[in-house]
Amino acid sequence: PQQRRGSAGSRECDSFCLRYGNNEVLKNVTLSIDKGKLISFVGPNGAGKSTLLKIIAGMAPVDEGTVHLAGTKVSNTFDVVGKVSFFLNDTILVDGLSGEEHLLLLNETQLQKAYELLAYYAVPEILKKKVGNYSLGMRQLLLIVLAVSLDTPIIIFDEVMNGLDPINRRKTIQLMKKLKKTKLVLVSSHQLYDVRDISDRIAFVYDKKVEIYSNKSELDLNQLYENLIEGGAHEI
Repeated sequence: PQQRRGSAGSRECDSFCLRYGNNEVLKNVTLSIDKGKLISFVGPNGAGKSTLLKIIAGMAPVDEGTVHLAGTKVSNTFDVVGKVSFFLNDTILVDGLSGEEHLLLLNETQLQKAYELLAYYAVPEILKKKVGNYSLGMRQLLLIVLAVSLDTPIIIFDEVMNGLDPINRRKTIQLMKKLKKTKLVLVSSHQLYDVRDISDRIAFVYDKKVEIYSNKSELDLNQLYENLIEGGAHEI
């Protein structure tokens, strides 16, 4: 099995570096990802998973290198409007607004999709309740509905499973399996078991690096991940 780096694809990231102050977060990262796939970025907390996804979405600048989407250089979020939707954390939600009021941001087609998703998750209480009274799981579901209803070619889910009960975890997994048939889906998690079964490729993010493996790899990805987390030596 070989690492996949640098071939042409729907979402290309040329070799780039990112620093915050004097702290280098990611170094010499090169990625190329085809649409119709689900790629999971897995690593310990603080490894740079969320930062990497923000770079791909144009939400974080790079100090060196470039990011391209379908041949277009991405420098900020304006470059990806209509192309990428990002499931971010719940800081984008407004506690004083209801779920229904959040949906007012959507156009008619997107709104229809949002109601279909709410029916799928069977959570009608999301609509009338103020977000400030939501549980963590309800906040996650509203964010999923908002992100998916935009119907962009690329959807990014950052730690999407946090706070979901077993039923809604299963529903979210089924939703992502359906989405990846026609879209490029990027997912981050610090738990390999969360994403192993639905991923076409697993990208381990650790020690400022990214290593991508096919989910059909003969390698024991669970053991490899444990070695990476513990800082142990491993062979590729």
